[in-house]
Amino acid sequence: MRPSAFTFTDPAHYGGKAAVYTLNELLGFPPPTWLIEGLVPEGTMTGLVGAPGVGKSMIALDWALCVATGVPWLGTYPVQKGFALYIAAEGHSGLSIRARAWLTKYEQNVRAANFGLVKDRIFVTGVQSAPEAEHRTEYETLFTRIEEEMKEAPKLVVIDTLARCLEGDENSNEQMGHFVNGAEQFIERYGSTVVVVHHKNAMGARERGHTSFRGALVALHFLDKSKVPGLLVLKTENQRD
Repeated sequence: MRPSAFTFTDPAHYGGKAAVYTLNELLGFPPPTWLIEGLVPEGTMTGLVGAPGVGKSMIALDWALCVATGVPWLGTYPVQKGFALYIAAEGHSGLSIRARAWLTKYEQNVRAANFGLVKDRIFVTGVQSAPEAEHRTEYETLFTRIEEEMKEAPKLVVIDTLARCLEGDENSNEQMGHFVNGAEQFIERYGSTVVVVHHKNAMGARERGHTSFRGALVALHFLDKSKVPGLLVLKTENQRD
């Protein structure tokens, strides 16, 4: 008999809704796992924030290519290998140069990289449009293509940047909520890990926009230039777990 006022939690009962677990069952839940050891928790949303031009996209592409090939980040931090999908809404012209340099540095064959690129601006939103194909948003069409055409769901999704993929005002609770709900669709549907690239505010002390974005993150990192020329500093602002 379960030591709880609730007699059972059966996934099939009540359609799997409103399940209630005992403390003993809670203690048996698996601990959080990492997509990139110590930095990016698996199956959650992580923020990568920095000033314009500091190198956010370079770091995000580095993470994506490490996941796509299974190469440890910086040769030190183990990653989970899988399909990496990069939404480059803020420009893609320099990505090919960076990707080629990355492959050369790590001596990787391009055919071994399980990587996909969306090179256009696409609005990330949890608001659903009509079910007819001709009326779907580009974001909804992306999910359709993943499910109909791709061999596997994304292990990692990079959204670069929040500002270019948010429809509306990033200071609005409602519109930022639509973006967060849309990004979380990857987590809910496929168990993907989502990394959102975002800008610092004018004061440089925190990220731009409504606080609901920060509230949705399990990990948050800030990228800054170092006092040493040619070096960057990646600072972990928050790791919820």
